[in-house]
Amino acid sequence: MTIARLQQRRGTTTEWEAPTANPILAAGEIGVDLTTGQFRIGNGTSRWTSLVPFYPGVSSGSSGGGSGAAPALVVAAPNSPPAVKARADVVCTTGTDHAATINAAIVAANNQILSAGATKYGAVVLADGNYTLNTPILIPSRGFSLRGQGMNTILMKGSTFTDGGQGTGSALIKMAATTAAQASCAILIADLYLVGTYVSSNGAGSASGSAIGGIRLEVTAATNTRGTYGYPIAAADADNMSVIRNVMIENVSTGLYIGGSYNRHNYIEGVTVHTVSAGGQGIYLNASDNEVIRCTVAGGRLANSTGFNVSGGNSILTHCKAFYFDEASCIGYDVASSRVSLTACEAQDNTIGFKVTGTGAQLVACRVDTQVDSDVAFDLVSADEGSFQGLIVAARGAGTLTRGIALPGDQGTTAGYSLVDAYIDPTNVTTAVTKGAGFTAVTSDATMPTGVEARIVILGVGTYRGEF
Repeated sequence: MTIARLQQRRGTTTEWEAPTANPILAAGEIGVDLTTGQFRIGNGTSRWTSLVPFYPGVSSGSSGGGSGAAPALVVAAPNSPPAVKARADVVCTTGTDHAATINAAIVAANNQILSAGATKYGAVVLADGNYTLNTPILIPSRGFSLRGQGMNTILMKGSTFTDGGQGTGSALIKMAATTAAQASCAILIADLYLVGTYVSSNGAGSASGSAIGGIRLEVTAATNTRGTYGYPIAAADADNMSVIRNVMIENVSTGLYIGGSYNRHNYIEGVTVHTVSAGGQGIYLNASDNEVIRCTVAGGRLANSTGFNVSGGNSILTHCKAFYFDEASCIGYDVASSRVSLTACEAQDNTIGFKVTGTGAQLVACRVDTQVDSDVAFDLVSADEGSFQGLIVAARGAGTLTRGIALPGDQGTTAGYSLVDAYIDPTNVTTAVTKGAGFTAVTSDATMPTGVEARIVILGVGTYRGEF
């Protein structure tokens, strides 16, 4: 029997990537890198360094995204250091859009490692450099990881950005519009710098065009197969447990959106959102049971914008700060859901520092510090069955604060049985405490007269001590 010999186009890494080489492979043409053992399949338009590499021997299966694709890929930008590009799996070519190259690497890294019939997912690492996006980076499914190199990995909105993927809000990173993405959990997004407004000259020019969102994770389907590959079988379907960590997001409509009917228990740490557009949200939690630690949101000093919008119940915020939300209808922290806990959070220079309308909220050691004209530090008018302890109110410099604390029952509404324990510096505060008609004098903390719907203790403002 005669054995046929078939040889593909081949060469060393140096030969393939030499400036005089780096060829465009024809559609379906296979090229082999003799140095690394990887091969790439041409599409008729992309040069060698922009094609996704495949690795013989890497596990794959019927549900995989392509036989032999690597479970983790390193992508380099056109301006990444030469040594980084030399070791990267994929190098984005010079141009105005790198989203297609990054998303192709994500597809190649996804669906490769199988366990008991269910798929574990890979990772894409973006090297330091500038990446321009005219479409979103799409997270494909559960378990996927997208990481950068911190502030040196910059993802910028392109001049002709067109939205795609799941959900109606435009964002630089979001879920893909697939069944797998709708049920995603355990996503990791870390160490990136996102810019949501097009900036000419690749960062050197001026911003133009409307702002889009930074990250949007919207999970709308149950995740019910985690037990087959390591997650707690007893956990609820909606416990998605994704992580967003050490991300800088700038010039955006909404910096970070966490939502969807099956999205819970996300961990958000060290996220900074700077400059939010009019009507925008810095961090919008439209899902429950989130933990938010050491996050900072700065507004763009534009109307109707909010720093932290907590619309999902049972979330915990610790050591966070919101500032420069000081125009009409702006709020530093809008706590609209039930059983939310905020500890050691600060609102600086906001029209409204903290607004609580949810039931059973808890604020501990939270501070409002303003140097601009503001409406109210703590708006507790509609708070019900909450506990607000160790609050600090101070107005400094030229700023005037109209109201320090607006207590439950104010403005004729009905709310009840909250505890407020606060220190208010009366300097530059027009009215330290406002209260509704239902409040009458209380002779001691233990005596609550008929009609009083809250137990209030106000400290440090002289005549207000023990009044209510």
